[in-house]
Amino acid sequence: MQAFLHNHKKEILIGTASVFLFYSFSKFIKKHPAPEKPIKKPYAPLSKQVILDYLSDFKVEILGPLFDILALREDIKSIYIKNGEEIADELLRKKIFPDFLASIKKKEDFLFRKHGIKSDDFEGSFRDIFSTDPEITALKKEIDKSIDNALNGISPALDLPDEVLNLLTPNRCYELTLQIMTKSLLKIRDLYVQLKKEGVVDFSLGNSIVVSRSQALNLKKLKEEILKEKGLEKFQGNPVELFTKAVHRHQDDSKVFEGKIEEIEKNYQKLMESLSQDPEELKVEEIEKTFYYKNGF
Repeated sequence: MQAFLHNHKKEILIGTASVFLFYSFSKFIKKHPAPEKPIKKPYAPLSKQVILDYLSDFKVEILGPLFDILALREDIKSIYIKNGEEIADELLRKKIFPDFLASIKKKEDFLFRKHGIKSDDFEGSFRDIFSTDPEITALKKEIDKSIDNALNGISPALDLPDEVLNLLTPNRCYELTLQIMTKSLLKIRDLYVQLKKEGVVDFSLGNSIVVSRSQALNLKKLKEEILKEKGLEKFQGNPVELFTKAVHRHQDDSKVFEGKIEEIEKNYQKLMESLSQDPEELKVEEIEKTFYYKNGF
């Protein structure tokens, strides 16, 4: 365990600088605290709503990595069982933790880009401004619990009414994901083109103008509106959470579907990189073609 912390402590304390940084690692890191303190970096304060929007999105988007870790957990246990051995829970957590860290970091990077915020700004704002805010800490506790449960082999609840699943079939979820990505990227492109006309040349998240104007796009609201238009407003619960749970249900049931969703996310990242280089070079037609729906997945 000490070797693990020696190899990974800097990544845990500095590299992630996000939700994963302030996750309590209950019954895990507390028993083996790293000797170094996190390095506090300069940051631009974020509003409470930006923090809440990110955490709400993270709460549902983390489901994929949680199920991946649960599967890895079972694979490791089965190997020990085949050899006629038992594996202690703490040792099992140690073995799956590096993969879990990498999986969460990948999801965080995607969501930070999607929300137009920097990890340092998120960490600093949470630590110095909102660490005692009731709404934010309540949401944090829910995330902590889901992470701790997964590390202990407890699956997240994906219960959905039959009416929701009948509406959100795999093909429907695939189509809606493409539509959400298309409309989000088109809004971002329009913004970047406008910023370029205003003289902006740096479209990275290090540019505070790009960050603040990107946040103003409110892509979460756009996603909610799309889902409500498709009939999710008639069901109890947040449309985005219902949709995300349905997507993860289908990912768990179908490797083909899972691969298609991962492909969409990779294409989104690739196009965002193109936009950051020169928004006018990325044509509207290329975005629409990349996420064109063709008779199911």
